[in-house]
Amino acid sequence: MVELSGPWLVLVALVPGIVALAPRSLLTGRAGRRVVLGMSWLELLLSGLVAWEFHQRGEGAFLVDPLDPGRLFLGRPLVVVDELNSLLLPFGGLLFAFVLLGAPRAERAKASVRRILAAESIILGTFATIEPFLLAFLWAMSTLNAYLELRSRETSRSTARAVGIYMAGSVLLFSLGILLLGSVAATSGVNYLLVAAVLTRKGVFPFHSWVIPLFEHLPLGAAILFAAPQIAAYAAVRLILPTASPTLLSLIGLASLATAIYGAALALVQEDVRRVLGAFFMSQSALVMAGLDSRNTMGLAGGLALWISTGLALAGFTLTIAALEARRGPLSLSRFAGGYERTSFLAVSFLFLGLASVGFPGTLGFAGQEALAHGAFTETPFRGALVLLASALNGITVMRCYLQLFCGARTESARAQGVRPRERLSFLVLVLILFLGGLFPQPFLRSRERAAEFSFDERERRASERVLGRSP
Repeated sequence: MVELSGPWLVLVALVPGIVALAPRSLLTGRAGRRVVLGMSWLELLLSGLVAWEFHQRGEGAFLVDPLDPGRLFLGRPLVVVDELNSLLLPFGGLLFAFVLLGAPRAERAKASVRRILAAESIILGTFATIEPFLLAFLWAMSTLNAYLELRSRETSRSTARAVGIYMAGSVLLFSLGILLLGSVAATSGVNYLLVAAVLTRKGVFPFHSWVIPLFEHLPLGAAILFAAPQIAAYAAVRLILPTASPTLLSLIGLASLATAIYGAALALVQEDVRRVLGAFFMSQSALVMAGLDSRNTMGLAGGLALWISTGLALAGFTLTIAALEARRGPLSLSRFAGGYERTSFLAVSFLFLGLASVGFPGTLGFAGQEALAHGAFTETPFRGALVLLASALNGITVMRCYLQLFCGARTESARAQGVRPRERLSFLVLVLILFLGGLFPQPFLRSRERAAEFSFDERERRASERVLGRSP
């Protein structure tokens, strides 16, 4: 094991959580908002530094933190940087930095600074760890954070109960699976417990009914920070993929593709924009899961690439909806709202980020979408056709929302609704990342391909160990 040049991983995982324990006077009002925004950019800097150092060391690197407490007390590291999470750490940092930068002022004013800091520490800590028990603890903490946020709002108490039931079920199943992981053979029912937990947390059919209410009742910034990192996907690649049978992977893939089609079709018939967004996210998230359960390198690399590109694009897409909602109030697709001339910057950002979410050519998502479709067709033409169908339906949803929200009759008042500098910066940088990534996708795709190869090498190693363990 090679050490990082500094304790960057420990800092990434712990600093926001430590700051969350600061005195109340530092975490309220404008001072609190400045603290959480500054902390998000510090975390982005640290996670970017980790990724840069990892890729400077060359392919196949496996880096540990010099201050990792696990090495001292357990004899094994708790946090590492490898090919899989080398880009997930800056991805998590980007999500928090740009969502907190671009969220509407009213939403930021009502947000709990302590919960945001705790959530960032949990998400980045999850992406950094390889220890199953620590992963189970962070999984439980992340669900508790979302439940408390819903519970704190009078209008979402019933949603909090429903989401709480699903999340408690996922925590119970995942924790039980982790407890049995070391004492039961991989061919036993442990993987089924983990799979059930992952599908519940991901909102894959038949555990999907919490997703749309979450987007309906949570502030959109909080909803995307809970859902877009997709820590269940991380658990699936770390714990399930190395030991799952081909049959189990096929079942996960088919359930994910069915959810992708169902969510895409559901988004097409909704009128409330928040419900459209929830169904849209459900579909795109399920496509990522379908790729992660692929049995070939190309499909898995596509799923890993789509995980990051879709997460960033969906975060920006959601922020444009939040900004428009702050200006117009609740949004509906029941009629053409018009108003492009008043919100032209938002309209262009909305369209680009929405199309980037579904892998439009010229965006970073196109490379992942193409790799995912190619890998699906390699397995069976039927799987490939489902991937393309879900993507096409989601593309129609984006265009439908754009036409209904921004097109139609001109509004009586042509006075432009200004976009605040923070919003403009957030949207422009996300658009630039997705656009330049689409023009030069090779380094990104190569990194995800190496991560896929790493995962399949780990799968072969585990299979060899099982064979040797059964030998007389």
